[in-house]
Order: sequence, then structure tokens, then C-alpha cells
Amino acid sequence: MKQLVLMYVFYDKNGDIKSISPMLDDHLASMFNVLTLPLEEVEMFLTAKRNTFDYQIKTVEKISGKTYKLIKKTVNIDYTRTLDNYLTKVENASLSNNILTITNIISKKCMSVKLNDGYKLAYTGNEGTEDQLEDMTNFFNTTSSIVYLTKKNNPYHLLFSFTFNPKELLTSDTLYFNYEDDFDSINTSVYTKKLISGYGYKKEA
Repeated sequence: MKQLVLMYVFYDKNGDIKSISPMLDDHLASMFNVLTLPLEEVEMFLTAKRNTFDYQIKTVEKISGKTYKLIKKTVNIDYTRTLDNYLTKVENASLSNNILTITNIISKKCMSVKLNDGYKLAYTGNEGTEDQLEDMTNFFNTTSSIVYLTKKNNPYHLLFSFTFNPKELLTSDTLYFNYEDDFDSINTSVYTKKLISGYGYKKEA
């Protein structure tokens, strides 16, 4: 008989996953809700095949009591209708001096985010003007940045999105985010909230 391995999943009042652990952490349990799920249900997060930002814990009310399910987040339609009010289209990577390059790697079904090495060194070496350093500090102190992959020039037709913490780019050369669908035959664009100048988007076969 296969042994059932349970993992502790910590989540906030909105159902957003905050941590996954093989052991009960009393400190996290004091701040968040916690439930146990089989390892096979959360292994995709531990192996970086899925991003916890794209999933949540949903409470289901039944006559017999409450149950909890791990579900994929859905896009709020009212929210997407306001995307163009604050999102910027990311231009072709070959047409700009890129600080942050977002790549759609078709063959691997994933998106990648890479920070310009010179920009990273300028920040860690405390180089540049006062305004430049302030911009860099604001960027790296932002807890999350969301990238939206859409149909060409259409921010309302969302295909895929992912969230990353800019500070992770200081320790990782490139961040990767996997998707399931096939976007090979679709002309795509990328939109994001502009945190720095010099974004670039490209596709690789």
C-alpha cells in the first residue's frame, strides 16, 4: 500500500497560499489558517512546475460541514476591464534597451524573466545617480509584479499570467513560469504595471 504523505498548507483569509511545509510551524499557524493536503496535490509547487500565486484554498460549505479545496484562481472580469488604465504594453525586446526581458519559450511552454546584469550590478554596487538608485530600490522593494500574456494588442484577452518578486532576480539569473496551453499559433503581447523603464518581450521557438 502506498504511504499517504501529508503536507501542511498555510493560507490567509482570502485563501492565498503563504507557505507549504512537511511539518507544522507554530509561528505560521499563529498568523494563518492551516490544513493538510496530500503531497501529490501540492508537489507541483514544490518542484516549481506551478506558482502558488495562481492558486488558492476555497472553503466549501456543505450540510455535513466545511471542506477545503485547492483551486486555480479565475480572472475577475471587472478587473480586466480596467487593465489598460494602469498597465503598459511591453515592447519588442529588439527595439529597446532592456533592463527586464520577458521571454515566451514556446517549446518548453514557459515564460522567463531575466534582469540585465549591468542593472543588477549597479544596484548591488550602489552605483548610479541618486534618482537611479531610488528607482532601483523602489523596484526591488516591490513585493510582487504581475505579468500578463494576452492576444496580440488585446489586454482584455488574457491567456496566462504569473507573479514574481523582483528581489528574487538578485539571486536568480532567470525566473521561469510554466503554462499548460499551446500558444504556438497565437500572436501574443505582454502587459505589466511599469515599475522600471526598459521592458522587452520576445518569443523563442
